[in-house]
This record gives sequence, C-alpha cells and structure tokens, in this order.
Amino acid sequence: MTHRVLTISPTSQPSPARLRLLAYLLIGISLITAALYGMIIVGLRTNPDLDRFDYIVTFTAGTIARAEGFAALYDLEAQRVVQARILGANIGVDGVLPFNHAPLLVPLIALITTGEYVQSYLIWATVLALVAAVTAAVLYHVVRGYDVDPPVAVALSLSAM
Repeated sequence: MTHRVLTISPTSQPSPARLRLLAYLLIGISLITAALYGMIIVGLRTNPDLDRFDYIVTFTAGTIARAEGFAALYDLEAQRVVQARILGANIGVDGVLPFNHAPLLVPLIALITTGEYVQSYLIWATVLALVAAVTAAVLYHVVRGYDVDPPVAVALSLSAM
C-alpha cells in the first residue's frame, strides 16, 4: 500500500471555483452566526441573570464616570455601591467585580451609559457591532485592493467580526 503525500509548493493554488465555494461557505456560516448572536442579544433583554455578566464592570465604570468623575473610577467603594444597586444585594468590597482596564474607552462608556442597566447594555452591544461592521468594511476594501474575488473578500472581511 502506497501513501500519497500532499505537497504544497508556492506555485500551487486552489482553483478560483474552489475559493468561491469556500467563500460562500464562510459567508453562510457568518450570517448564521450573526443571526444567532442577534437572537441571543434580543433574549438578553428578559434574562434575569444579565446583571451577572461581565458588562456590570463596564456599566459601573460609566456610571461612576458620569456621577463622580474619572478620578473615582478605581474607587472600590464607589464600585460596590453601583454594583449593589444593580444586583439588589448588599455586597462587600470583596464581592465587587472591579474595573481593571485602562481608562481609554471610559469617555465613550460614560457617554452611552444611561441609568438603566439593560438599556445601556443594548446600546453598548450595538456600538460594538457597529465597530465590528466598520472594521469588516475597511478590511473588505483593503483585500479588494489586492485583486481578490468579491466573494472571497466578503468572506475574509466577515471573518473579522
């Protein structure tokens, strides 16, 4: 029994038809994934455990930045007060999920944080989705500059999301 060895040389390339098929497959998977994420986000509006997600850290930072200013951003007691209000429980400082990020996005977070947790979460998810869409559009135009077939360029740009 002989075994065939697959060798790939710099000159061997998949056929354009095969690339298009792969591109359409990736586009389909991306669309299905986007639809699933959309259903998840819509379902989160009524999820009683939404306050347990890590968004509570982002919401806390935005709330503190709006109410007390950026200087209080890393104050654990201020974070405890905000999170206790969201969770509806008396938590100690050791129960706080601290804001442990550089404050680069805090002005944007403060801008979109409303007094309502779920509404703020949906706005934040929308902002992230828009950033991902813009990134995909830029990547599409960059890839098309290399004379790549449109379906392949779409598949590559969607993979950025």
